[in-house]
Amino acid sequence: PDDPNVLYFGPGTHHPGKIELHSDETLYIAAGAIVHASVEAAGAEHVRILGRGILDNSSFARGEGAPIAMQECSDVVISGIVIRDSSVWTVTLTRCEDVRIYGVKLIGMWRYNSDGIDLVNCRRVAIENSFVRAFDDNIVLKGFDMWHGKPSAGPLSEIVVRGCVLWNDWGRALEIGAETRTDTIHDVLFQDCDVVHFVHRAMDIQNGDRA
Repeated sequence: PDDPNVLYFGPGTHHPGKIELHSDETLYIAAGAIVHASVEAAGAEHVRILGRGILDNSSFARGEGAPIAMQECSDVVISGIVIRDSSVWTVTLTRCEDVRIYGVKLIGMWRYNSDGIDLVNCRRVAIENSFVRAFDDNIVLKGFDMWHGKPSAGPLSEIVVRGCVLWNDWGRALEIGAETRTDTIHDVLFQDCDVVHFVHRAMDIQNGDRA
């Protein structure tokens, strides 16, 4: 808690609003803590989001901020926390590399377009031993040529989704697409995942755009 590079939230309810993480920083949400926040990082290295508490996005309207959004970050770990009631895509990583997400629980995604985990033009990402219940797609891999008005070209590659339990209320549980505007999508593995509920598709590739 006293480390200057650790943003620590202990037991209780907290309303920090938007949190921006920088290189070598850790956000720690302790057991018993409920943090109403949107967490962002851009161009950061060695970033950690850890703990056993809850990251709550219920106070955010659509467009005001996702629970976790990172762009062009590397060496990222997200582990242990519960994320609930997202206003839009819950965990969105864009052009990130060397990421590990494990032991997270995503629940209460009832609003439209509340995807679970979205990887956009990312490389070397492992999503493991997590539970995702989402109204829209659970875990989805996307290839964009532009992102929020900026070029986002780059491969989507070396992705592993392993040992996850997925409950899908509307969209797809495991998906590549529908945005397929990057040049290459390769080395993608979905392994040993349990899809306990779905409506449209358990797993698919939406071969759209210029794929």
